[in-house]
Amino acid sequence: KVLSAAIKQVKVGTDATEQDRVLFIGCTSRPFDDNVDKKELLAAFEVKVWVSYPEYGSRVMLWQKFMEAHGVFVDPTKLNISTLARVSDGYSAGSIKQTVDRVLTARRVQQLKVRPLKVQEFIGPLSRTSFCWREEYQQFSDFDFEATGEKALHESRAAAEKAAEEAAAKGKGR
Repeated sequence: KVLSAAIKQVKVGTDATEQDRVLFIGCTSRPFDDNVDKKELLAAFEVKVWVSYPEYGSRVMLWQKFMEAHGVFVDPTKLNISTLARVSDGYSAGSIKQTVDRVLTARRVQQLKVRPLKVQEFIGPLSRTSFCWREEYQQFSDFDFEATGEKALHESRAAAEKAAEEAAAKGKGR
């Protein structure tokens, strides 16, 4: 409600000047909670973007890029990035980055020539980051389905199909 009030105070249309341009970005990790007014949240923004959790291929690239940012270039024959990508299913890109940052300390990077990286080094730190369970992911998907207007479109199409079927059935019954 506070957000909606703030957005309504912004001048729009012919009343707006260059100094009145404001971009509101809303970000929530729990849009489906009981204390969230979904209608108010959806009405507050004209454009909604759903940023999903990364799929397998993206996770492979994330692991590699985050390690490269620490100056570590992974040899696939020595560290199985594929395994890291599989076990990180359900984790956000931020969780993967946090894991890499925790493991690849300056001291650990210096020790790489003596002691190569192992997949097991990442498992513990990864397990201490935020994870998205299947039920929660489904709630995100359901919210997105409603927020993007796909639910209303789907329902209107289903109603139109049902009406067409009933009309066809009445036509055959004559």
